[in-house]
Amino acid sequence: MKRFGTLRGRGAGSLTLSVKVLLLLVFVTVTNYGAWKRLETLSSSPSKVLVFLALWGISVVALFFIAFLPQRFWRYLWTTVLAVSSMAALSHSLITRDYLRLADFEQLLGLLAFTGNVLDFYAGQLLTAAVVCAIGIAALNMPPLGPAVPPPRARRLAAVLLPVVPVAGIAGVLLCHGGEGADGLPVQFTSPAFAAVVGLERLLSGPEPKRTEVAIAPADGPRSNNVIVIMDESVRGDLLDLNRPGGMYSGLLAHSGAMANFGIVSSIANCSAASNAAFRYGVGRHSPMADLKTNPSIWQYAKKAAYRTIYIDGQRHNGSLHNLMTEAERAQIDEHIQLPSATPPRERDMQIARRLRRIIQDSRQPAFVYVNKTGAHFPYEGKYPPERAVLPVLKRTTLGDGIGMPETEDPATRTSFRNAYRNTLAWNVGNFFDTLLADLDLSNTVIVYTSDHGQNLHEDGSPGYATHCTTGKSPPAEGIVPLVVLTEIPQLLATMREAAQKNRDRASQFNLFPSVLALLGYLPEDISRSASSEPPLDADLAPGQQQFASIFFVRFGRHPVWNSIHSRIQAASGR
Repeated sequence: MKRFGTLRGRGAGSLTLSVKVLLLLVFVTVTNYGAWKRLETLSSSPSKVLVFLALWGISVVALFFIAFLPQRFWRYLWTTVLAVSSMAALSHSLITRDYLRLADFEQLLGLLAFTGNVLDFYAGQLLTAAVVCAIGIAALNMPPLGPAVPPPRARRLAAVLLPVVPVAGIAGVLLCHGGEGADGLPVQFTSPAFAAVVGLERLLSGPEPKRTEVAIAPADGPRSNNVIVIMDESVRGDLLDLNRPGGMYSGLLAHSGAMANFGIVSSIANCSAASNAAFRYGVGRHSPMADLKTNPSIWQYAKKAAYRTIYIDGQRHNGSLHNLMTEAERAQIDEHIQLPSATPPRERDMQIARRLRRIIQDSRQPAFVYVNKTGAHFPYEGKYPPERAVLPVLKRTTLGDGIGMPETEDPATRTSFRNAYRNTLAWNVGNFFDTLLADLDLSNTVIVYTSDHGQNLHEDGSPGYATHCTTGKSPPAEGIVPLVVLTEIPQLLATMREAAQKNRDRASQFNLFPSVLALLGYLPEDISRSASSEPPLDADLAPGQQQFASIFFVRFGRHPVWNSIHSRIQAASGR
């Protein structure tokens, strides 16, 4: 009987061990389903294949070592690291149909403020990734565990160092290849490697350079009492009725008598943080990182020109900052306006419009206003009243006011998905300007309207539902935005209309910063000498400059990745 009990115990232990190993293999295989494809692309380089397989071997050994660690603390710690890394990579892969790379990792860190939107919109993909990672967590911590054979000090040393080896190996690949090279490597260790590389770079980069002061002075003479820059969110310029017959209602055509329309322009970047920060600091194409760290802000220029500085943020609440804004920058702002968190998404832009009307109608002090609208960022549902839908849309889910990303890619679902975005445009652009401009006196005000980036609706049949922030080569739709100037100041309107006629469909958001400085009263020659390397909107803009960056703030010897919108302009114009 004793022997039978021993055999039964061994059999149960073998079964548990088999289940544990099987679940670990499922966890690794499902989270790394693109590894084989990556290996095929490397097959022409034996040395790269060797490094790839070596890193995989080390990673698998480290993962199994963690799974059999008898020390609970270290096993739980590394389980957390592996689960979070796997969750990030698998979610990204399910959403974008691509690998999570270093640039994506940094983009995700910058998008933490939009966590609610991501959870709402991509709930299905996140849930799938969570289930897979739950399997991994269970497999890493279920019995059997390894025996505590080595001495305690040796066990602790192994628990710390062995899992670090694959992280260090992947980080070395990243550093040797300018931040690239981790595609297809075990996702359990890639995010820790990304974090290590980013941290190492910040550690070795030394103290931040000192930001320069404004070196030019505004000229004497008349200028607009109010200069307002409206940076919309995720609005594609070629889908509005401004730039396409039958396009979505913008609310602007009725005010054509006070408008200069520059047509379809390229955004600075295809992600919110880069476009907003680059504009606020007058970043140019040639030295973006240096410009971002050392240039004076638009607030400093406005204050030197005796404008009251006002920032209206329709996206964050309770004083939280985003789009790379720091407390030092906020200190340059006289009035920071955010809406109550209870404000429904479909009402936020309307409240902003009413607030802007009050600012414009109050002429006691000149004001420079920068606005981040709620706009058309996903999730689209909940950002317009259902009864105001102009196109049939996806059915609502139980996820609050929003709607999750579609689970299928059939034509009907794709069309419904795009319609939800177009309905959002009609409300958050069209009704916004109806609310703002109704009987509004612009005789001493200039409004510049644009958006931080466009939106990829996958009209070309490309897989996935990623809408923007693609790194590497990106679809043109991610960088297509509108650009309109509104004013009833006669001379300024005539100048802007002449510039719009000359440069329609050939301007870039890079031309916006020097143009706004001119509106604040600075002379063109001073701007070009000391404030901006980019030409203003009324210059003779060279063709072929309409490009947006999908990787902008670069280092490790890399260069920005530029993407042209020329093909979209041709399609919109019928050429």
